[in-house]
Amino acid sequence: MTYGRRAWAVGWLVAAIIVIGCGAAAPPATPEPSPTPPDGGTEHELVTADGQMLTARLWQVDTDRVAIYLHEYREDQSSWRPFASMTRRLPVSAITFDFRGHGVSPGLPDDAVGMVEDARAVIAFARERGYTQVMLVGAGMGASVAVAVAADQPDIHVIGLSTPSEFDLLLTLEAIPALEGRIALAASVHDLSAAHSLGELAAASRTPEQRMRLYEGRAHGVDMLSAEFGAVAVEFVEELLAAFWPPAPASLR
Repeated sequence: MTYGRRAWAVGWLVAAIIVIGCGAAAPPATPEPSPTPPDGGTEHELVTADGQMLTARLWQVDTDRVAIYLHEYREDQSSWRPFASMTRRLPVSAITFDFRGHGVSPGLPDDAVGMVEDARAVIAFARERGYTQVMLVGAGMGASVAVAVAADQPDIHVIGLSTPSEFDLLLTLEAIPALEGRIALAASVHDLSAAHSLGELAAASRTPEQRMRLYEGRAHGVDMLSAEFGAVAVEFVEELLAAFWPPAPASLR
């Protein structure tokens, strides 16, 4: 990173803490009523382009919008389930899935490149079911996979929690410039590696400050959304789920 870009990133990090300190005092907006997803959702088995079997779960709420949740390394889709199954202020369907080698999906747990194929298969599944607006919400490793997939699918937006600058062979910092205007990132200030990566990724992607958050504490990934950590990160993701969507392709309007 050049000196100018590094200075921009550091300056943004300081400003972000101030913004979050002021914003945390404001009460969260009251969610508007929306359809309640079926209890437990429905389970599906998918096959990737390289023949890998995956297990996924769908909460059908809206027929156009879907958020796909990508879990962390050595975790599984159950870590996202409480958040994915919540009633949203804007109707949004949800999909969780187990990456290969995680949860009940067979395969190698360290095949990061293969996990990109996993995410592509889940996106294809969503499109086959008629979803025209797809968002990826990733944590840790899952956020790096989301960036890699969205880099060559320009109609997909990404929310990344504790996104690393790189994960194994996934060079997130190199891929993220392609997501300019399509990504939002959050990390905890004492999750040092994630906080440092956020500064680098912010500079590389030229993401507006209002779509970046650096929170107090050391929570990582999905833990940033836990009741113990507080409601501010949840509110940030809720705002994005309600407003941060790509326009539907003209042919589908």
